[in-house]
Amino acid sequence: MPAYAVVVAGLGPVGATLALLLGRAGIRTLVVEREPEIHPVSRAVALDDVALRVLQAVGLTSETGLSLIDDPVVRFSSADGQPMLDLPSQRSIHGHPAVAFFDQPQLERRLRAELEGDCAVDLLLGHELAGYRQDASGVSVDIRDRRGGGTLSIRSSWLVGCDGASSDVRRLSQIRMPGRTSRRRWLVVDVSRPAGQPLDLFEFVCDPRRPTVSAPLPGNRHRYEFMLLAGEDAEVMSRPENVRALLAQLTPSAIGELEILRASVYAIHARIANRWRCDRVFLSGDAAHLSPPFAGLGLSSGLRDVDNLAWKLATAASTSESEQLLHSYEFERRRDAINLIARAVVLGALIQTARREVARPRDVALRTVSRFAPLRRWAAEGRWKPTPAYRRGFVDARLPRRRRGSEVPQPTVQLQDTSQRRLDDVLGRRFALVGWRTDPTLHLETASSRILDSVGAQLIRVDPLHSSGDAACGVTAVEDPTGLLDEWFARAGAPLALVRPDRYAYAVFHPHETARVLRRFAARLEARMS
Repeated sequence: MPAYAVVVAGLGPVGATLALLLGRAGIRTLVVEREPEIHPVSRAVALDDVALRVLQAVGLTSETGLSLIDDPVVRFSSADGQPMLDLPSQRSIHGHPAVAFFDQPQLERRLRAELEGDCAVDLLLGHELAGYRQDASGVSVDIRDRRGGGTLSIRSSWLVGCDGASSDVRRLSQIRMPGRTSRRRWLVVDVSRPAGQPLDLFEFVCDPRRPTVSAPLPGNRHRYEFMLLAGEDAEVMSRPENVRALLAQLTPSAIGELEILRASVYAIHARIANRWRCDRVFLSGDAAHLSPPFAGLGLSSGLRDVDNLAWKLATAASTSESEQLLHSYEFERRRDAINLIARAVVLGALIQTARREVARPRDVALRTVSRFAPLRRWAAEGRWKPTPAYRRGFVDARLPRRRRGSEVPQPTVQLQDTSQRRLDDVLGRRFALVGWRTDPTLHLETASSRILDSVGAQLIRVDPLHSSGDAACGVTAVEDPTGLLDEWFARAGAPLALVRPDRYAYAVFHPHETARVLRRFAARLEARMS
């Protein structure tokens, strides 16, 4: 028997979140990380509402002490510094703001603290992946101590590469990562917060002479990014005197007070691995895809990956056959990752343009959006981002498209004792049969109940506020005062939903379809029913 069910390479936010999701499911997991200490400087700075929902699943929210700037205004300014479009933060259907800014070292410290208290997860810091061999029953992972302590071999059922853009797992698997790397370079500068700098204003300065980004960060810090122009040398522009000259153009009154914490140049990539799986080996996050930073969705996309993969690995670890389930990971996630990269490429092209003939119509379009409230709300709520809807994959493909694969919204619901909780905290990380204004046990035959019991599914009844009656035995009753679930079930056109552990609907169906849907579900899952 393998020593571990899963070995995770990489302890950044993506790998740590995957390990926590697996550990919370009781799956024996080993995480291997090259560096003994957390990197002291943020690489990623933004999270979207879906990513915040994933972190909620492992107990990390602003309410539990995660430092976030979660009420920012995103501003697009003209070359002369005048606002063209302001997008105040909006709560989305996921129960979180459309965008929030965070401190990556603090997030990683919180994730590691959670992992250290998880008896199902072990950490190997200062170690790197030296190689692996796999067969029909598992993976033998060779791990090298970077401090000279030799190499050990660990047996596991699966290996997941969450080890970033230069992934050892991807290299050892001989997986290519085609795409493009832009010739443009950006200088990123982290400073102590300037006096008088707004704490909640993220600004794109759309100046074709030198596009610039200004971002508030938690912990009394601020980030500026400057596009380097043709002919500018990265090493020269990173020198303190040149960095201060650029900063002086934006904050002339505070330049003497600023402490420069970091100045480095990065390239912009838009790449995706040509496959995310090699039998028992998987890729997630930057190991699988690289996105331009303009939409702030690189890390968010990685967290979507492990949200999708974790429950499938956990389910596979407890069933004898799981090929269809594991195959669905890349099938479901690849298209969403491509769509997110495409949005970031388009936004980057708009922001980076140095051609005035392109900048002028862009500025007109931004001012037009600002004048029309529906367009402004659409942008502020992040609805320009693609929302994954898995029409194929691990969903019931025999149902109409509107009745499979969409993510269940997350309102704050009221329990029968009048306490309030976010819906995901009620659902937990397991399958759930949810009934809207109906008892989910209706038409549950013995065989159907046995299928639900075999996967540990819970039963939930949702009603509008002040309209729920007594729940049947074994059913959790909640009330939704927001109407979000009412709208979601109405669009689907049926009152019952079989919800996956990642909160996507395997199927939305009518009571009389229950037996057929659950039989198909059991066949797809290939779990052995008792």
